[in-house]
Formats: sequence, structure tokens, C-alpha cells
Amino acid sequence: MRKSIGVSGSLLILCSALTLAGCAGSPGSTTPNPGSPPIDISIVPSSASVQVGGTQQFSATVSGTSNTAVVWSATGGTISSGGLYTAGNAAGSYTVTATSVADSSKSAHAAVSATTAPPPPGTTSSITKDGIT
Repeated sequence: MRKSIGVSGSLLILCSALTLAGCAGSPGSTTPNPGSPPIDISIVPSSASVQVGGTQQFSATVSGTSNTAVVWSATGGTISSGGLYTAGNAAGSYTVTATSVADSSKSAHAAVSATTAPPPPGTTSSITKDGIT
């Protein structure tokens, strides 16, 4: 004897299966809680001017998550894991970036202007042409 579950029974089974499938996240999924605040990140200072070869300390603040760690990166020089930027040997405009470890799509940027050192006080420049100064 064969029993039929009917249309309402089929719908109940289908809805249950879809509900359970929706509960399963992909492995390693880090979907944020819809009620949690968005992650925000900022860098201080937001811009800096340093001499070629000089240093500048940066700090990052991450809000909206308990994981406040950042990964630092920089152009035109190097930056330590603690945010200490060391300008390279060329003057120019560069960028320091702090990226949130909790959400790598969240980052903040600071503008860095690397300048050549001015001559020491009391020094003069002279031009010599054909032995004449």
C-alpha cells in the first residue's frame, strides 16, 4: 500500500529543506552580523611631510569590531608593523595604507610628501663655469 503525502505535505518538506539550506554558511564564511555596526578605520595623521630618508609615526584606529589589528603598507618607502614610515631616497608624493585584519575590504590612506633636505644654514651654492665662480 502506497501513501501519498499530498500537496501541503510536499510544501512543508520543501520549506523545511530550504530553511535548513539557508542556515548552512560556506566554510570560513565571515558574514557580519546584520545588527553589528559597520567596520570603520582611520589613520592619524591623515597627511605628512617628511624629508627623504626621514621617519613619520602613523597610528590606525579600527571601530565596529573587536579585532582592531591592521596590516600596514606604503609606497615610496617602508613601514613597520607598528606604523613607523621611513621615506625612501626619492622625493615625491606617496601613500601609507592601513587595512583592517577583520575585513580586508576596509582600509584608510594617508598622503606622504617626501622632500629633499634643505641645505644647512650658512652654506652657499656656487656655480663654476670655465674656472670662474
